Amino acid sequence: MKIIIIIIVAILQFSICVIAQTKEEYCALAKKAGNQKQYNEAIAYYLKAIDIDTNCAFCYFKIADIKLYSIKDKDYESIRSYLYQALKVHKPETDQSIKELDIKKELYINSFEIIAHNAKDNAPCEEEIYFIVCDIGWTYCDELGYNDGKQKGDQIKIHILDSLIAINPLYHYFVERANLKDDQEKYDEALGDYLSAYKIEGNIWPDLLCDDIALNYKLTNQFNDAIKYYTISIEDYKTWATIQHDKLAKSYDNRGYCKMKLENYTGAIQDYQLAVSEYSIQKPFPTLLNAYNLLKVYNSLGRVRMLSGDNQNAVIDLSKANSFLMKFSECPLRAISSFN
Repeated sequence: MKIIIIIIVAILQFSICVIAQTKEEYCALAKKAGNQKQYNEAIAYYLKAIDIDTNCAFCYFKIADIKLYSIKDKDYESIRSYLYQALKVHKPETDQSIKELDIKKELYINSFEIIAHNAKDNAPCEEEIYFIVCDIGWTYCDELGYNDGKQKGDQIKIHILDSLIAINPLYHYFVERANLKDDQEKYDEALGDYLSAYKIEGNIWPDLLCDDIALNYKLTNQFNDAIKYYTISIEDYKTWATIQHDKLAKSYDNRGYCKMKLENYTGAIQDYQLAVSEYSIQKPFPTLLNAYNLLKVYNSLGRVRMLSGDNQNAVIDLSKANSFLMKFSECPLRAISSFN
C-alpha cells in the first residue's frame, strides 16, 4: 500500500512540474510554435503566459502581431484590443533606456529589417511602445487600404502620442509625432515637436535633429532660423569619424537656398559650391542620387549667379546642369560616369 501511495504522489508531483510552466517558459513555447507556423498554438501559449502575468505587455503585443501579420482571416477590432491592452500595461519608458537601446542597435547596422526583427523578438522595453503604436496604425492600412488607412492610422498614432507625451514627455515621442505631422504637412506643429525634442536630448543626434528643425523653418519661410540650425548640423557632421559627404552636401545645399531667399547671394554661392564639392566626392563610388543632386545644385548655382549679376558664370553652371540633364534623359549611368 505504501508503495502505491508513493507512486501516486510521484506521479502528481511530476504532473505539477509539467503543468506549472512559468511565463518565460510559455513565451518560449509560443515563439517555437510561431516559428513552426503553428499560430493558434502560439497564441494559446501567450494567453497562458498572460494568465500568470496579466501585465505582460509583450504577450499582448505578440498575440496582436500574430493575428495581424500571420493569420489570413483578420479580426481588426480584436487585434487593436490586444494592442491597446499592451499599451495600457506597458512599463514607462525613459530617455536613458532609449539611449541604451540605440547603442545595442549598432550591432545590427547592416539592415534596418534586422534591427526591427531583433528588437521585436527580444522585446526591449524601450522599443516596444514604438512597435505597438506602429501596429495600431498599420491595422487601418491593412483594413481600409493604404491611402485611406494611412490617413486614419496616422491620426490615431498622433492621438496616442499626445497621450504618451502628456504623461511622459520623452524626446523619442516628440520626434515620432513630429515625423507624422511632417507627413501631414503641418510644418509649424512639427517644428514645435522637433524643438521640444531638441531641448530634452539635442545631444543624441544633433546633426539629424537640427536638419529636421532647419527643414521645417525653411518650409515655413523662417530662413534665418533655418540657417542657424543648418550651421549647427554642418559643424556636427564635420566631427564624425567617417564624414557623411552626402549629408554635408544636402545641408550646404539647403543653407544656400535659405541665403538666396534672404538675397545673400555671396553666401548662397559659397554654400552651393561647397555642396558641389561634397556631392562630387566619390566614396566609395559616385551614386545615381548624387549625380542627380549635383544636377540640381548646378542649376541653383546658375540661378543665384544670375540674381547676383554674374551672368557669365551663371551660363557655365546652367550649362553643366543641362549637360547632366541630357545625360540623365539618355542614360542615367552616363551621368555617373561623368561625375566630375
